[in-house]
Formats: sequence, C-alpha cells, structure tokens
Amino acid sequence: MRIFYTVLLCLVLTINPFEFVSAEEACDTPKNESGVCIPLPDCKDLFQLLKKRPVTPASILYLQDSTCDVNGPQPRVCCPKPAGGKVEEKITPKPPPVKTEPTPEEKKPRPAPTTNDLLQQDITAHRSFNLLPNVSECGKSVNSDRIIGGQDAGLGVYPWMALLGFSADDEPVQYACGGTLINDKYVLTAAHCVTNLPYGYQLKVVRLGEYDQRTTQDCEQVESGSKVCAPPVQDMEIDKIIPHEDYDKQKSRENDIALIRLKKHAALGPFVSPVCIPHGEKLQKVNSKEGNRVIVAGWGRLAYDSPDSAPVLQYVKLGLVSMDECNRFYAHKENFGEYLDNGRFCAGGEEGMDSCKGDSGGPLMMPLRPRSLGGPIRIFQLGVVSLGPSRCGHAGQPALYSKISEFMTWILDNLHK
Repeated sequence: MRIFYTVLLCLVLTINPFEFVSAEEACDTPKNESGVCIPLPDCKDLFQLLKKRPVTPASILYLQDSTCDVNGPQPRVCCPKPAGGKVEEKITPKPPPVKTEPTPEEKKPRPAPTTNDLLQQDITAHRSFNLLPNVSECGKSVNSDRIIGGQDAGLGVYPWMALLGFSADDEPVQYACGGTLINDKYVLTAAHCVTNLPYGYQLKVVRLGEYDQRTTQDCEQVESGSKVCAPPVQDMEIDKIIPHEDYDKQKSRENDIALIRLKKHAALGPFVSPVCIPHGEKLQKVNSKEGNRVIVAGWGRLAYDSPDSAPVLQYVKLGLVSMDECNRFYAHKENFGEYLDNGRFCAGGEEGMDSCKGDSGGPLMMPLRPRSLGGPIRIFQLGVVSLGPSRCGHAGQPALYSKISEFMTWILDNLHK
C-alpha cells in the first residue's frame, strides 16, 4: 500500500549536459548501478525528472530513494554514471565493516516480541502523563468486532488515522505518509516522513477523519439499510514538527519516530479520536482465532510493483517475527550492523500481506482489554511503520517498525499543553 504524491518544482534552471563530475563519494543507485553523490541540480539524469510536467509519482519515489546525503545546504543524490562515459573522480573505497565477535548475551536466541515486550513499564509519574487520554477515552472503534473478526476496515474503525499533506511552493497538497492522533493536539508518525523531504517540499497539513479519499463526505450503509455519514475531514495546520533528535537519516533509520504538534485542538468525536499508546496499565490479550497477530493500517501502495495507492483506508493482519529472523534479513544491509537496536522490531514477511510504500508513519496496533475497564476492547498502537524491503508483501521479507514502548519517555518529554 502506498499513498503517492506529485512534485512540481517552480525552478527555472539551465543545466549543461552532464559529461563529468568532480571528485565525489561513490554510491549505488536504487537500481544498484554505480554512481556518485552530488547535488541534485548537478545531475542531469535525475534533474530531468523534475523538469517533465507533470512530475510522476514514480519519479518522486525514485528521487527519494536516490538521496544519499542531507547534511549540506541542499540534498545530494546518487547520480548514475553516463553509459559508456567516464566519471572523473577519485574514489576512496569504503573499508569493509569491522565485524566484532558477538557477546554470549547477543548469541542467545531472540524470539518475537511478546505483548509485554511491546508495552511500557509504568510511566504514570511523568509530568506529561496526564496529557495522554485515559484508556476509557482512547482506542475506541465504532465497530471493534470488525477488527477482531478480520473483516474489511470500515468507516470509523480507525478514527485516529491521519494523513500527512505535502506541497512545494504554491502547488496543490498531495498526501503521503500516515500518522496517528495520540491526543487532541499531537500526531505520532515516523521521522523519515517529516525530514529529508524532496527538494522544495514541506509538510503543510495533517488531515484527520479521512476514510475514502475519492469522496467529499464519507458515508456507509449499515445493516438496517440506513446510511451513516462522518463529518467533513479536519485539515489541521502545523504548529511544530518534532523528529527524534537522534534519528539516523541514513539507511538504517534508527530512532525513526516523530511528533507533529497541531496549531489547534482537533474536534474529537466518533470519527476522530486518539489511539491508545502504552500506558503502563495491566492489559489482557483479546481471545481470537488470530492469536498474537497485529494490525497495520494505511492508504499506501496496494502492491510493490504498482504505482496505485488505496483510495480507501486498508488494513492487514500480520504476525510478529523473531529478532533472529529480523536480524538475518537486515544485518547484511549497509549501515545496519549485525544487530538491530532495541527500538525496533519486525512483523510481516508473509506472501501478499505487508505494509508498503505510503504506509510509513502509520500504526502497528493490537486490540487489548485494559483490566480497569472490565471488558471493553481498546486498540493500542505498539509500533510505527518505519521501513521494509522494496518488494513488500513477499515471503521471508519482514518490515521494520519503531517500538513505541522504547520511546514513551521521549514522547512524554515532548508533549506540552
């Protein structure tokens, strides 16, 4: 699944044909071709993608995947070397990573995280704890039975879902990435959704209360035959974007979590309400034939080889993956090291069932019963969609999620009235 967006840069630049580049760092393009890391305007092949009108979603995704450095005054991209041409550069090959012998603790098998692993120890003493909604007020679905029974997502089932809207200059807003409302003022998302944006782009709006992007008002037929309609969407202006200060902007994406503070309080109701995040309260798994499965929702790409995104909110149920399997898949990738940090976990890797491009920033959830409520199901967000294989939805290729329980103190530190 993927929500894509179109870029149109209002730049009038004349670029000479790219015949050579100065000495720059070597890199591999998204197509695994040799290239060099240079400023975008200096790369004829990639800059031409922005000069074609309209710019296609596929072009924008390719530009995002081509980004190799964001630390300078402007982003640099991995520019492919001209076919048959020479690139005048002096490239110092990177030394192979130093492999250290794992400690006895690291050699121990690491199973899939349990529900308790994904929940947080008691943080009720934190000064900002009261800014989180009580479990009686969060994670409420219009129809919780749908979530447990595995039916299609429906209107009001995930009322905390948010869409992030981006634009460059005065261009129309296009929606990419998801997020979740955690109280009436803050949205939780992934850091990579709000940093290292395509050239000239900014996060402009957060949309709440969306379900079907094709309609101006979302309605649904109920069993009685009557029609239920949600209020109009709420397009919220941004007050502040707060990516994790230690977010790794390179490929490993450690600490891939961010908060968005809204300028105004969201109007809460049945179709716009916060999700629960780990409170430290005693929780019970919901008995269901699905077992220890989790839920991912979003409007992202429906298949890895299709540019089409889902206009209607989708969800999929996934299994948690052992950290050993997670490490086996990701350890060979550049910048990941041999062991993933504790702030992430894996899920999915089942044929045809996964999160995909455009779902980034959205929630990984589990229905649980807070014991203090004595029965009602609440939906808890346990993870944030971070990244995954380019061929999402393939067996043996799980996706990575930021583990919210590891960031609860950070989240509370950054919540303010």
